[in-house]
Amino acid sequence: MTVMISVFTQTGSDIFVQFDDRKLVVYDIKAGSDAHIKGLKPGMEISAIDGQSIELAMSQVTGMALNKLTKKQRNYAANIALGGRRHQTRRLLIRSKNGDKEFNLAASYSNINALKKAEPVTIEVYGQVGYIRFNNALGDTQTSDFFKKGLRKLVNTKGLIIDLRNTPSGGNTGVAEPILGHFTNKVATYQTYKTQSKGQLYGESVMQFAQVLPENPYIVQPFVVLAGRWTGSMGEGMVIGLDALGAQAVIGTPMADLLGGIKQVKLPYSDSWIEVGFERL
Repeated sequence: MTVMISVFTQTGSDIFVQFDDRKLVVYDIKAGSDAHIKGLKPGMEISAIDGQSIELAMSQVTGMALNKLTKKQRNYAANIALGGRRHQTRRLLIRSKNGDKEFNLAASYSNINALKKAEPVTIEVYGQVGYIRFNNALGDTQTSDFFKKGLRKLVNTKGLIIDLRNTPSGGNTGVAEPILGHFTNKVATYQTYKTQSKGQLYGESVMQFAQVLPENPYIVQPFVVLAGRWTGSMGEGMVIGLDALGAQAVIGTPMADLLGGIKQVKLPYSDSWIEVGFERL
């Protein structure tokens, strides 16, 4: 028997919040998301989630009372709760001087699912500047080939902008490394990481080095990288890699902080699974 459980999700979230004293305040909104379209803005205070108090919504995530959590744990739990339940619409109550206002939002994964119909990479030219945006497809085997073909458009550009702000689902090195290979003309280390191993303390793990092989054509233009709250996992790995391979600057906000590989563990009695981090960049 397969057990389907309705779970909170952060990958598809479109709102980033933090506690300001006792108030839950919006700090960032994902561009193009339903929350953005409906008019939510940074600075707004959220007073209820799906008809529940903030405390109750967070306790369903953590199983603990609010006063038992550290500040980081409270912020994390609040963001998970705001991601909503998979495939379900969301209701947020926003507090203001003119009275509370309710926002009805699409299920958080609707924006992610819409990208599946889009091209994995958008490549455009503005004057002499090339713009490359990855559309949450770092796990799609077509992405690296699509990127390579698109480089033809950039031959006459003087500089590049690499936009990784919409990669919350992450991806894998089999897609990312061939892309990174276009930014080097020799074998290069693009990140270091530690892996959790059985029978060994994580702190004692040996630092490992991930390398990338050069790919043709070699990108000679100077480039900058855009990153943000919805740059996650392999998206973060790409940012780290591009920085190591010579980016002029990395511009944006702190990233999703997934920072490494995830391993899936199947539970034998319920036919469900959990995903846990086992390596850290």
